[in-house]
Amino acid sequence: MLLAQKLTKDRICRLAEEVQVLGGSKSQSETAELLGVSQQSIGKWLNGEVDDLKPTTRAKVARALECTQEQLDDYLSGKISWKEFLPLTNLPNLNEASSPTEAFLNHLDSLPFSEVMRVWRQIQDRVYSKFLSNFRVFDDKRSPRDSQFFVLLEATRITQGLSIDEVIVQIASSTQMQLEDVTAIVTGERKPTNSELLKLSRWLKKLDGSSYSHEELLLLRDSTVLSTIPKAEE
Repeated sequence: MLLAQKLTKDRICRLAEEVQVLGGSKSQSETAELLGVSQQSIGKWLNGEVDDLKPTTRAKVARALECTQEQLDDYLSGKISWKEFLPLTNLPNLNEASSPTEAFLNHLDSLPFSEVMRVWRQIQDRVYSKFLSNFRVFDDKRSPRDSQFFVLLEATRITQGLSIDEVIVQIASSTQMQLEDVTAIVTGERKPTNSELLKLSRWLKKLDGSSYSHEELLLLRDSTVLSTIPKAEE
């Protein structure tokens, strides 16, 4: 009798573990929702604290797994192995490889808010750096768009998730510049003047939140060399 109880306990624990793994390392709450039981129950299953499942619980789990209760009973009693039981359920569908993006978003859902914000800041930094490292400019200086200042301006806009119209309004509001002047600079029609650079320094910030000096912005405006872009201090 004790051996039978231990077998069932191990099978219950294995069931919870496999659902978590097949679901892409789901949290206990997600596993509980998938199996139709409480999160507290899943915790006990995983800790090997449950010797058997009540008939009502077995019925819930069988419905959730889209198998018959008899098939679930056969697995829990040891009549069939996990390998034999798995194809009888809907669990193989969970084993379909999710995209890296889906896996990341699923993991993000399980993080506390403070951790999500930390990840968000890191994403912003990486998007910003990736944009700059992959942006290719030409030695031809005839177009203002070849200026590293334009690259920085566009990277900042993308990092902040702003449309061109939104960034124009935001810059004009924070710098007290005329909309037509800001529009010409943001769209790459012309480079900013020295006095306009001073005003734009109120809006443009480095990754660490500090401001660019006037000399740095002059260098950016007049340069097409990626390595000359001042980096935020670590």
